Amino acid sequence: MKKPTENLFKGAAVLTLAALVAKILSALYRVPFENLVGNTGFYIYQQIYPFYGIAVTFSLTGFPVYISKLISTCTTDEAREKNAYHLFLLLAVFGLGVFGLLQLLAPDLSQLMGDRLLAPLIRSVSWSYLLVPFLAVGRGYKQGILEVVPTALSQLIEQTIRVIIIVGVAVGATHAGWSLYRIGSWSLFAGAIGAFCALLFFKDFFSQLLRLKVPLETTLFKKLLRGLFSEGLVICLYSALLVLLQLIDSFTLKNALEAAGNNPALAKSLKGVYDRAQPLLQLGLVLSLSFSASLMPLLSRKSIRHTAEYQQTLELAFRICATVATAASVGMFVLMPAINEALFGNRQGTWALGVAAFSVIAASLIILMNSVLQSRGQYVKTIGTLILIVSLKAATNYLFVYWWGLSGASFSSVLSLSGGLLFSRLMLSSEGLRDFLSVAFCGRIFICLAFLALSAWGLAAGAAVFLGDGRWASFMQCVLGAAGGAGVFALLARKLQLFSTAEWLEFPGGRIIVKLFK
Repeated sequence: MKKPTENLFKGAAVLTLAALVAKILSALYRVPFENLVGNTGFYIYQQIYPFYGIAVTFSLTGFPVYISKLISTCTTDEAREKNAYHLFLLLAVFGLGVFGLLQLLAPDLSQLMGDRLLAPLIRSVSWSYLLVPFLAVGRGYKQGILEVVPTALSQLIEQTIRVIIIVGVAVGATHAGWSLYRIGSWSLFAGAIGAFCALLFFKDFFSQLLRLKVPLETTLFKKLLRGLFSEGLVICLYSALLVLLQLIDSFTLKNALEAAGNNPALAKSLKGVYDRAQPLLQLGLVLSLSFSASLMPLLSRKSIRHTAEYQQTLELAFRICATVATAASVGMFVLMPAINEALFGNRQGTWALGVAAFSVIAASLIILMNSVLQSRGQYVKTIGTLILIVSLKAATNYLFVYWWGLSGASFSSVLSLSGGLLFSRLMLSSEGLRDFLSVAFCGRIFICLAFLALSAWGLAAGAAVFLGDGRWASFMQCVLGAAGGAGVFALLARKLQLFSTAEWLEFPGGRIIVKLFK
């Protein structure tokens, strides 16, 4: 018989892998989509995408995590079913309320964004919120009883079907002569279709749950309501950290560009150029967090808290996250001209996209720090970080864009996340946790990053001399620059002992690095 802790770690690994695949898929489809619909079409889609992104965090990572934690503490099937039933009713009211508000306020929200033609797209994305209670409770319940396969498969099916529909609509509609707004509306509605297909994995569960005759308890409703919209909501918002910044961009960036003298058509196109950063940032964030994610279940175990093992594991998680995040950000910054042309056909907005790449460093560390705080039950402290980040972004974004164009939005994001990072560090210190990134470690990683930048830039520049211009040449610059930069970085990281041999062996591919660079 398998031990509960063994099931827990295997379950966490399955969910992490499924989330990684789904997020990569969710990021990659935007490249062909942008190529098909152009800058303005991409602007239209990305203006409303944050509403969908928030719905996904509600149904996948936020509420299900809280629900699974609650279900796992129940000792009987009757208690689990009673909690699940009450949670479903609460979330059904919540989902219906958000759906109604978005339907009703769509014209007003689109006017605030500076584009009234976006109202039908807001109404299209609102349908996804009707499915939040089903997916959140279904996934949370199954995870709570350590059945993680339904969550993993439903996530993959949901995103796969959604991506197929989005790309299919873009291909077919451009040939059929649809307007860009109509394409955007159907692309956003694809999220609801994918979510509905994901419900098939929980059909039996809900057919049984909704037939139960459970007496409603006001006291239980109040208790669950507090938990859902404190602990659950905090988890949701951290999972959607970059999406929240995108939402602020949706309401301020285009308006600021117009105020600075750009005509509406040009402002839409420029916003579409800026939105090219989103799939790149998402991939960087997934990459940096996936390496340290495997350590989080161990950090959540109270049995090792306040021990040397806990501190060592925590320090390793931060060193891994910082190493991968900084390498990814510097690599993207150096290679951004080639990346931009290879993926999107031109180098427009390269500086703004390059600056935005540094958001990955602060965002990765913030999410990791606040995961630690959440594992210790410190949800009030994590809310302070969120409020600071969102407030800084909202306060600076319009002015920065007005002054510096697209780069201003990137500076605003980096500034707000940097402020959130400093605040999160203070919150960890208040928990009695020591510094995780020593001065010596930071010095060694700076050397590694400097040589990464030089080697990546040198190889890309050399390739440009021999290969000339064009998307194919830019693609080869990316490949050579990334491979060479990563190789030099790995060599120096090994020689400068960023990690011990035992720690390297914990990395995916770490065994190869140890053998190559003894």
